[in-house]
Amino acid sequence: MEYGANVHAFVRATSSGELRNIRHLRDDITVHRGDLRDKHSVERAMQHLTEYSDSIVFHLAAQAHVGELWERPYETVDTNITGTLNLLQTVVDLDLDLLKFDTAGTSEEYGNVDYQMEQKHEYDDDGRVLLSERSPVNPISIYATSKLAADFLTMNYHDAYGLPGVTTRMFNNYGPRQNPRYITGTIITQALERDIVELGNITPKRHMCVSDGVRGHLHVALDGNPGEEYVYGYGENISMRDWG
Repeated sequence: MEYGANVHAFVRATSSGELRNIRHLRDDITVHRGDLRDKHSVERAMQHLTEYSDSIVFHLAAQAHVGELWERPYETVDTNITGTLNLLQTVVDLDLDLLKFDTAGTSEEYGNVDYQMEQKHEYDDDGRVLLSERSPVNPISIYATSKLAADFLTMNYHDAYGLPGVTTRMFNNYGPRQNPRYITGTIITQALERDIVELGNITPKRHMCVSDGVRGHLHVALDGNPGEEYVYGYGENISMRDWG
């Protein structure tokens, strides 16, 4: 809103409880209810963009909880792949005038380093892997594979229709009102309710993004080049032991 933009939000019809997260913004944004898997509801929401020029679409929606993907594999694939396809095709069908279409990917697309691709990676002086736009991908979960497919679909529509798509691979997000199923919310919730915080594997290291993640999306949307991919994080790894 501080950019003077007319903001529209697409919210899953069954996520009424999550609307509490944006209640402080309800007077400043227009909320559309629907489901990414239902192209009709996507078209109904995006029809409002036909009256604007140079609109920006931030495609941030996904079945994103890694822990649930094996319990809901069809929903994960349907939401993340078909949902992306519905958005992209609707832009074409409505002939929308977009400045940028930003598909939010994930660092999960890199997975683990495949020994056959070790020479394709970049390393720092300590031998640690440096992930960048040039790094090989190796998705090792349904979630990561579905997000990689969404990335490629965005580039397919850029190549075929000139749709001004960019893809962004950001590392772990956290922030106010995040679902407590995620690591930061889990730590905070337990710390408020218990004397001891119990976590699983605390050795992995992650980049944690909050306001810097938002700035990244805005920067890419306003200044990025269509057809390109952008990778960003906080810039410093932290172990889950130290994060907790």
